[in-house]
Amino acid sequence: MLKNTIYRLETEKKLRIGFFGGSITDGTGSTNFEKTSYRARVTDWFRNAFPESEIIAVNAAIGGTGTGYGMFRCQADLLSDKPDLVFVEFAANDWGDSYENVLPQAESIFRQIRRADPYTDAVAVFSVYDDIAEEIELGIEYESRSAITTAAHHYGVPTVDAGAAFLMKIIRAGGIFSDFIPDTLHPNDKGHKIMADTIIGRLSAWMDKDRAELRGSEGSSCGNIALTPRETPKLLCETTLEYARLVEVTALENLRLNGFTVEKNDDSKRFNEMLEATHAGDSFSFTFKGRGFGFCWGSTNINGNVKVEIDGGDPVIVQSWDHYVRCFHRLRSAIVTTNLDPEKTHSVTVTAEPFQPTEQSPDEAVRIGSIFMC
Repeated sequence: MLKNTIYRLETEKKLRIGFFGGSITDGTGSTNFEKTSYRARVTDWFRNAFPESEIIAVNAAIGGTGTGYGMFRCQADLLSDKPDLVFVEFAANDWGDSYENVLPQAESIFRQIRRADPYTDAVAVFSVYDDIAEEIELGIEYESRSAITTAAHHYGVPTVDAGAAFLMKIIRAGGIFSDFIPDTLHPNDKGHKIMADTIIGRLSAWMDKDRAELRGSEGSSCGNIALTPRETPKLLCETTLEYARLVEVTALENLRLNGFTVEKNDDSKRFNEMLEATHAGDSFSFTFKGRGFGFCWGSTNINGNVKVEIDGGDPVIVQSWDHYVRCFHRLRSAIVTTNLDPEKTHSVTVTAEPFQPTEQSPDEAVRIGSIFMC
């Protein structure tokens, strides 16, 4: 399961851990993201269990995002830091999406991890919150968990259902969710500890088994064992965007601005610059080669849609906000198309539509933080 992780810890004395997920992985709900979140607790366990090894933790989590956004930012936010072990937690944010949508998105993430470094280990983590628990109680399938599990099994990635353990702890405590999930979505310190303890328990069991297999019956040390590459299997889904990636707006090919301007992004670490329109009719254009593209919106106080024209075809209206981003800052993504001829270069024009200001989002602006490519 985690034999390469064992080798790095006991032979190389260094392990770089990547945490890739949503707000729960980031630490929301805990009193201190870097001390009491499940991410911090798992990191501390590695440091305590392997005191002679250097443990480096990379937080690549973004609240409110699932595998659909994750597959595009996987390279830029996670793999660019060259992790040796990755924890992937997106099923909670993918809840409500279909199995058919989540499966190729999850496959894209596992496939990118495998292609980037076949020696990298990965673990899929599942969490839970009120709405998911209610559906489980009714016998409804947790489709995003099923889809991610299918992709994980195909790529030989072990899974930890910390959400199931969480539910059992809550049931045994009398079934009072607010004791563990006060806002109905994010675990508090007690909830994060349950998640961490569950993950650590599985890690300990897997690593004990791996260590025994590595040393063999004659008790040879792990230092005599080389890292083992993992094969990249055949694609599960024809629709999987295995080359999904993010492109900074200023790196677009043949970028032409007609009203849109390049602005610094001061309130997010996720992209440095963004394209901003403050008048309906402002536009920009670019070219690219691939199957499709989309947007990552800079979501603060945006209230306008955009019209997208591809290769001179019929325009498509893409909505920049929903009932969430009108109320608080949340990165939002939109995939425009994935059905283009990948061998051709395509031209795209994006035009700001008339604005729809609200009390929560009074600015008349469209802000695009980065571009999805596939």
